[in-house]
Amino acid sequence: MRLLVVPFLGLLALLCSAGEDCTFDEAHQATVITSIAARFSGGTPNVPDRLVTWTSVTEGTTTFSYGGCYDLGSVITRSMPLTTPRTQNQVFALARELALRFWSNDIVSARLATKTLLAGLEGSKYTVEKTNGRTLFSVLSPSYVELYVEHVFKEGIDRVEIGWQGNF
Repeated sequence: MRLLVVPFLGLLALLCSAGEDCTFDEAHQATVITSIAARFSGGTPNVPDRLVTWTSVTEGTTTFSYGGCYDLGSVITRSMPLTTPRTQNQVFALARELALRFWSNDIVSARLATKTLLAGLEGSKYTVEKTNGRTLFSVLSPSYVELYVEHVFKEGIDRVEIGWQGNF
């Protein structure tokens, strides 16, 4: 299942800028990116790649991406230097914080993604895959091709990523 996310993310910008007839409104996606950068101060928008990046001393680097031409989705990543990896409870708490902050209906109309992800984590309704220092918590839902939390700790950098790809 994780294999679907990598191509999705890698092709997101290409699909959005291909100039073909897209299923999902590219102008709306650009508006989401500029709006979210303005809503949360300090964000640096990259509209062509459909992402915004924030960097702070206390929170590290947070990246929000949203878009797609034929497959719509969103990925949020928080990376920061830490001496030890976050615990699973800390990873889930950060996933909750990021989902509630960025996936609200007034930003990307992804309240269902937030609700489904949090219910899955809180109810232990997820699968766990551990490979090469990565831990992937996948929440299964018929509404999403992918809905997950990923945690990686490597060389003193702790990274938590949440993502969804709609099944619509």
